[in-house]
Amino acid sequence: MKAFKNQVTNAYLQYHIDHPFPANPREKIAVMSRIVAEAWDAIPAKVIVNGFIKAGLIPIGPRDSSAPFRAPQMSASDVLLVCDE
Repeated sequence: MKAFKNQVTNAYLQYHIDHPFPANPREKIAVMSRIVAEAWDAIPAKVIVNGFIKAGLIPIGPRDSSAPFRAPQMSASDVLLVCDE
């Protein structure tokens, strides 16, 4: 996420070098939203995925040949059913 933070910081500074500060909160939100969206697009997908894995937000484990995670097959008798009785 350091790469993302650096992108946001650099874009924010560059914006204010070239433009005046926003006149009201609505303009500031619009500027910051654009800066964040551009910074997010500038970061390679692999960096984002690695950051989520490092934070423990994406499970890692065995995968099948087409790359999705392998999940055990469940039979109909293994599935828990909830009834409104």
